[in-house]
Amino acid sequence: MRSSAFPLVSLSPCLLVSLLHCRLPLHRPLRHRALPQLRPQHALRTQSAAESIHQQRDLMRIRRPATRKQFALPVDRPLLLYVGRVAFEKNIDFLLRTFVRVLSRQPDALFVIAGEGPALAHLNRLARELEIHDSVRFIGYLDRSTELPDCYAAGDVFVFASRTETQGLVLLEAMAQGTPVVSTAELGTRSILTPDCGAFVVPEQEEAFAMAVMQALSLAPGAARRAQLKAHAESWGSPASARRLMGFYEKIRTGSHRDPVSSGARLLGTVAPDDLR
Repeated sequence: MRSSAFPLVSLSPCLLVSLLHCRLPLHRPLRHRALPQLRPQHALRTQSAAESIHQQRDLMRIRRPATRKQFALPVDRPLLLYVGRVAFEKNIDFLLRTFVRVLSRQPDALFVIAGEGPALAHLNRLARELEIHDSVRFIGYLDRSTELPDCYAAGDVFVFASRTETQGLVLLEAMAQGTPVVSTAELGTRSILTPDCGAFVVPEQEEAFAMAVMQALSLAPGAARRAQLKAHAESWGSPASARRLMGFYEKIRTGSHRDPVSSGARLLGTVAPDDLR
C-alpha cells in the first residue's frame, strides 16, 4: 500500500522479485537449467484459472460467513470493499459519493473500508454529512498474509478510484480471489486494467461508476467473469513473470533484440506484461 519513490509504472512487483531471485548475469551466456523456486514474501495468492466453477462457489460459501463474522458484518448484505491506504489522494471521497447512488438502488448495501491513514477522520465526517454512516464501516489495517485474502473473498465488489497509483497491487489481489472489480484507470492501474482483465473499468463519474457496481453485484458466484479475473491475476504472478523474464533474457542472449539496453530499461519501467509475451 506504500507508494514507491521510484515510479515503476507498469512493472509487476512479482517480476521485480523474480529479478532479484534469479540474479542472472548479463555478461554470461544463458545455460538451460531449471528456474529456482521463487518464494517472494508478498507474492499474490492466486488460484488456477482451471479451477472449476463448483470449487469457486464452495470457496465463497465457506469463507464469507467466517470473514464477515470476524468484523461483525451482516452475512446477507451486499458488500462493497475498498482496501488500501486511507489517504486523500486515494479518492475515497468519490467512492463515498458514488455509494449514495448505489444505496438508492440497493438500500441494504454495505461499504467496508480496510486500511489506515490521514483521511480517516475526514471520511467519517463525510459519511455522516452524506447520511450514509450507518452503511459504511472502517475496519482498519489487515494483515496481508492472514486476514486480507479472506477479506477480499468476503466482498461482493471491490471498488477503486485512486488517481495516483504507480501499480495498483490491490486490484490484482482482489482479482486473485475472484472478487468483481469496479475501478477507474489512472496512471499505473492502466497496465493492469486491460480490456481482457474481467474488471468493470469506468470513468470517474458517479452515475457510471454506480451503474457498474450494480452490474458487478448481479454477477452469479460461478460467472465466467470471475474466472477471467483470476486468470488475469495469475498472469501477473511470480511463475508467469519469471517465464517472461527468461524469454526476454533469451532474446538478448541470441541477439534477437536490436537494442538490449533500451529494452531492459523498458522491462524495468514502462512495459506491461503483455508486451513481453
